[in-house]
Amino acid sequence: MAKKMEKAKKLHVYTDGETGRSAKPDSTAVRFTFADGGGSYEITPAKFSDAIQHCALMHGFAQKLGDSYASSKSPADAEEAFLTQLEMLEAGDWVTERGEGGPRISVIFDAVCKAYADAGKPLDEAAQEAKREELKKAEVRKEALEHPVINAVYQQMLAERAMERARKAAEAAQGQTLFGGLDETEGEAAEA
Repeated sequence: MAKKMEKAKKLHVYTDGETGRSAKPDSTAVRFTFADGGGSYEITPAKFSDAIQHCALMHGFAQKLGDSYASSKSPADAEEAFLTQLEMLEAGDWVTERGEGGPRISVIFDAVCKAYADAGKPLDEAAQEAKREELKKAEVRKEALEHPVINAVYQQMLAERAMERARKAAEAAQGQTLFGGLDETEGEAAEA
């Protein structure tokens, strides 16, 4: 397989002068350095009007959220990946290490609340808000899903959601012909 030719390197410049591949809260610029002795250009938001900065912001959200489901195998997986990324952003996490994304915070939160309620100890509003804040931390989400009771509730919730998607798919398939009408031509061919 031929190696793809690198045309340019794109790096974020941070306040300490270091560079990296990901945007961070302390990013000050994006540096484009073109291969084969080409130029190097640092782009800072201050060089642009408010309207262009807003367009760049919206493009960034579209790109970040779109990237989240790029490798998904199905629409359901794509939506789950999108919602997971959206919740991570809402929790204040722009960059996660590979494989750290994991399940959506809201689904884990629902499982935790249901586990407490099922144990006869429902969480009041203040306790729910505290749990929701705690679950914004990756290590707390990991611990929650490793707890056997919470994991059992979580897995049950996932199964119920999958069953609901299957029910909706079956409803949408009602009255549809098999193989886009190919089943009808098979019967006609047999009659001829």
